[in-house]
Amino acid sequence: MALRHIQNLRHFGFCDLTAVHPNHCQAFFMHCEHEFKTFLVSQTKKSLQNHDYEFHRRIIIIEDENLIQRRAFGFRAAVQGHTEIALIFGSVCCHGPMRRHNVHPLIAGLQNLCLNPYIKLYTLMERASLPSSIKILGLDADDTLWQNEEFFRLTQDRFADMLSAYMPPDPLHEELLAAERRNLGRYGYGIKGFVLSMVETAIDVSKGQVPAHVIHDILVMGRDMLNHPIHLLPGVAECLPKLAEDYALVLVTKGDLLHQEQKLAQSGLGDLFDDVHIVSEKQITTYQRIFGAQLPATAMIGNSIKSDILPALAAGAAAIHIPGRYEWEMEKASAPPDGPRFFKASSFNKVSALLSEI
Repeated sequence: MALRHIQNLRHFGFCDLTAVHPNHCQAFFMHCEHEFKTFLVSQTKKSLQNHDYEFHRRIIIIEDENLIQRRAFGFRAAVQGHTEIALIFGSVCCHGPMRRHNVHPLIAGLQNLCLNPYIKLYTLMERASLPSSIKILGLDADDTLWQNEEFFRLTQDRFADMLSAYMPPDPLHEELLAAERRNLGRYGYGIKGFVLSMVETAIDVSKGQVPAHVIHDILVMGRDMLNHPIHLLPGVAECLPKLAEDYALVLVTKGDLLHQEQKLAQSGLGDLFDDVHIVSEKQITTYQRIFGAQLPATAMIGNSIKSDILPALAAGAAAIHIPGRYEWEMEKASAPPDGPRFFKASSFNKVSALLSEI
């Protein structure tokens, strides 16, 4: 990797790079050549292998059972044994008199590139001193941070009008839901799978007689859904930045990869998250892989009992349920009994007060 590319990644604090062997915290800096002019790593000779992963801007995607962690959690593993340095550098950089305008450019560059990871560690240690037992917040995206299911409902109503000559709305809805269940393993969650299921249902209920213009209109509806602007739910824009000051925020969302990335970018919330995971399914093992030993200090926040609450509780995290206006049939589940790790909030702006009581 060329020097200029590594420098362009310095805002990641090198924490987004995978540790091949977590027990060898300096593995990334081995097998490197150094450029004399800047004393910085200029080229790595050994690539990271045996990992199935992609970088999509600042987003990590879990594609198999081997979780690739970064930022707060990957960083913690990478700086073990350097706590004293982190405290000194963190104190100097966060509270000391050093400023860019009165520091030699080389020192300023080294400060940006080398000290930022320690500043992050310092921030994490400050968070660890908070009186609350919760230090990390996992957050769902669709229908927790922004509207989602409402657009599916509106499209489904239009779909029923288009096929009213072949089947009444209620049985048509059952046919569509059955198609979605069949196709979930093939297409996954999201709008694209929903559109393909509508096309399949239209062909089935019409016994192959559905006109081509109806299929065209279904595809247009799908494009309209993909292009629909993001509408944040009440309280999110005001409360999430405040939560980011006191907790490490981790987005855990499932759905179509590209569309979830687009929605996060359009939301303007991306920079608030320490970590982002787009997953194919939310299960107990999903939360165990993401949060690991930090589960006792984690609270998962979401609208889905099935995906956000039950598996997070079973994995060992706390969970805060914020009911959505609409609930997809495939996400319905019975709420767990009241317990010391399960909480309810009527809206997102109630979360902060609730966390202060945990």
